[in-house]
Amino acid sequence: MSVLNIVLLGENGAEQRSTGNSILGRAAFREDFSSGSLNRQCESERQEGTVDGRSVSVIISPGLLDSSVSEEDLKAGLDQCSSLLASSPGPHLFLLLIRVGNFIEDQRNTVKWIQENFGEDALNSTMVLFTGALHQPPEDYLKKHSALRKLVHKCKAGFHVFRNDPAHLLEKMEGAVQQNGGERRRKEVYGRKDGEEEKKKKNSEGKAELIIRSVGKMFGKLLQVILKAVIMEICAVFRSALQGFGIGLIIIVALSLTGILTQSWICFLLKLLIFGMSGVIGALIRLNSEKEMNRQAWD
Repeated sequence: MSVLNIVLLGENGAEQRSTGNSILGRAAFREDFSSGSLNRQCESERQEGTVDGRSVSVIISPGLLDSSVSEEDLKAGLDQCSSLLASSPGPHLFLLLIRVGNFIEDQRNTVKWIQENFGEDALNSTMVLFTGALHQPPEDYLKKHSALRKLVHKCKAGFHVFRNDPAHLLEKMEGAVQQNGGERRRKEVYGRKDGEEEKKKKNSEGKAELIIRSVGKMFGKLLQVILKAVIMEICAVFRSALQGFGIGLIIIVALSLTGILTQSWICFLLKLLIFGMSGVIGALIRLNSEKEMNRQAWD
């Protein structure tokens, strides 16, 4: 049977360590930190043990709402937790610790944090674990606290009131894991850094592709302008040649009417020469005038 991997979230480091020890049934996590060792209390750590014959791995995380922990220590603890999760096969379940009578509105932000760091559907694998003494049925307790009730409703793995009964908790956790098909949180787990790098890479690739497309469009438009200019020039030269052919034809008709050009082979060849030279002269006149216009424009 594979190891059941769980991650404790919420509350402060001391509460997580105490709960982790109760789950494992031994003093696996150190609890006797001095007041000057607050940075040690926000460190992440993994411990393993056997609960009712089942191998269980517990990872504790920094207390996100622990006001005694500095932002720098919290960031260091989160990075350490990220490394622990990255080196493991992936947790089956997240236990969101809430101490009875100690619920505050800010704890709802923990749910948001879970989704941001573990994926939008991570709440399917999240169970609320109430710690401390509860002297009434949990359903009655939740009816009196609407904000807490809404939070519990978001955590699809349900809730459990922990009374130092690891065997009962294990049964609830295995039921929740089976409900999720035994799925581990692999891909999304602390994928924030990798996700940001991937996002930056995609943005860079997108910008490069956009630049290539822009340059391609620019060259395409430039080529269109050049082709259009060439075609227009060819058409202008052709028109000038046609005009020259027309003038040559008029000359041939005039010379024929005056009797200068007869029906002999020599005159026929002369007619072809006059006709062809008229077209060439017309085209050359067009090209020369275009060249002169360009020279004046540069001057």
